[in-house]
Amino acid sequence: MQDDSTNNCLPKTIFGFYNPGSSLTTDNYLQVEVKVDEPGTFTIYTDTVNGYYFHTSGTFSSRGLITVNLPGFGKPLNYGTDNFTVFFDTGNCNFSIDITDTIPTPAQYSFLGDSCMIDSLLGFYIKGIPVSDTARLSFPADVKTPGSYIIYTDTVNGYSFSASGVFTTSGLQNVTLRSYGTPQNLGTDLFKVTADSATCYFTAPVLSPVVPVVNDHFPVIQNSYWSYNDPNITGDTIARNINDQAAFNNVSYEVFTETNQANQQTESYFRKSGNNYYEYCSGDKYTNAFKFKTPVLGDLFFLKENPHLNEQWTSNIYTGIATDNNYQSIQYNFKCLDDNAYYIVN
Repeated sequence: MQDDSTNNCLPKTIFGFYNPGSSLTTDNYLQVEVKVDEPGTFTIYTDTVNGYYFHTSGTFSSRGLITVNLPGFGKPLNYGTDNFTVFFDTGNCNFSIDITDTIPTPAQYSFLGDSCMIDSLLGFYIKGIPVSDTARLSFPADVKTPGSYIIYTDTVNGYSFSASGVFTTSGLQNVTLRSYGTPQNLGTDLFKVTADSATCYFTAPVLSPVVPVVNDHFPVIQNSYWSYNDPNITGDTIARNINDQAAFNNVSYEVFTETNQANQQTESYFRKSGNNYYEYCSGDKYTNAFKFKTPVLGDLFFLKENPHLNEQWTSNIYTGIATDNNYQSIQYNFKCLDDNAYYIVN
């Protein structure tokens, strides 16, 4: 199963509405993504919580990331938040469902023509690479009567789109469907969007993977350029340029100049030796547990090229007087958790 750092199932979508005393129907199901290492039979299920559960079984015919639907069974008994664990092979992950007594009636709405306004197709669709969180379809719906909606597409070429929710007002408003799965072949895929009271069609182009000029996971060549989201400031981006060199202890490093949206700049120093990557920095750079009074500088061994699954390595030990006037030591331990993972870099 795919999960985040707190073991929440990722990605997952819960379909349908859940109300005390109402038996689950075919509209109630859980959609998860599974990484298949070897084809064969499978069973995926949850524990039973508050009178209901999810379960499915079948056969995987290929490797890779595959989207699976788990139908729901039973009847919620009480109000509250139900916390489930999904079990698959030797793995598990978690998700929750809120049980309320509000049952939205189905909305009445239509789409603007047969084309679904395809200019609002977002993200990238790459052959053999699972679609990312940014892969979505957004188009307007003309809502006559507010209420609940479930909108989905057929599965084409290994991937699909879906969304559910509640229209709270009438009038024109955008609906966003998230994509799931892995495109299998190049070309243009035609999807049919199906809803309670409307249908439309759109196309999605599947492109070839771009073979990078440099195969390094952490490029350290001159004039390389990096851009990524700032985790501390929503909507901000950070750019890194490699445009200089520096030497410490007779060892040469590439200078990374980092610029944020406020045009503030900082420098970092990296090098590659064989398959190993090092940063010249103080040993307390990547911890908030303590800070040294005076920087304890050295080579931080933080990454290996082509590591094997479960391979481990450690940094040097950094020791010095911390700001609390006590001696502190730190050593970083690294472990390869997946040697065949995918991530799309836009």
